[in-house]
Amino acid sequence: MRHRNRFSHANVELNMAAMLDMAFQLLAFFILTFTPAPIEGQFALRLPPPVAQTKPDNLTNVANDTEALLDVNAVHLGLSANAEGRLAEVTLEDQPVFTGEWSPRHAGLLNERLKEIFSSPDSPFQQVQIASDSTLHYGEIMKVVEVVSKQRLADGKFLQEIGFVERTGR
Repeated sequence: MRHRNRFSHANVELNMAAMLDMAFQLLAFFILTFTPAPIEGQFALRLPPPVAQTKPDNLTNVANDTEALLDVNAVHLGLSANAEGRLAEVTLEDQPVFTGEWSPRHAGLLNERLKEIFSSPDSPFQQVQIASDSTLHYGEIMKVVEVVSKQRLADGKFLQEIGFVERTGR
C-alpha cells in the first residue's frame, strides 16, 4: 500500500502586508534613532584686517609690520621655523618655551605654561594670537593649535578664539 503524502504540493503564499509592515517599522526605527556625528572642531579665527589690493605699497607695509597686527588683549605665541620649515622655537609673550623640534615633552611644556595663564581667575586673556614664520609648514602650526585649543578658561569654558599673524623679516 502506498503512503500518500499528507502535504499538498500547492503553492505557498506569503503575506506581503506583514512583510511591508515590518520593513516600514524598521525604517522608522532607524530614522528616529539616527544621531549624526558632532561637528569636529570649530575655531573662531581672528584674521588680519583686509588691505586693498590696489595699493601694493600699503600691503607690503602692513605685512612687514607684525606689531601693528598683534592684538593687545591676546596671549601671543611666536613660532619660528628652521631651514626645513619645521618648528624650531616657540615663544610665549616673547619668553622662550622651548627650542628644537616638536616632541610630546614640548607639547607638555606649552600646555603647562598656557594652563597657568588661562586658569587664573585674574587673567584678562580669552584668546591666543599665533605669529608664525612664513616658511613654517602647516602641519607644524596645527600641532601647536591642537595644544592651544584644549585650554580652558577660568570659568571652565574652552578657549575658542585663536588668531593668526604671519611674521616676516625675522
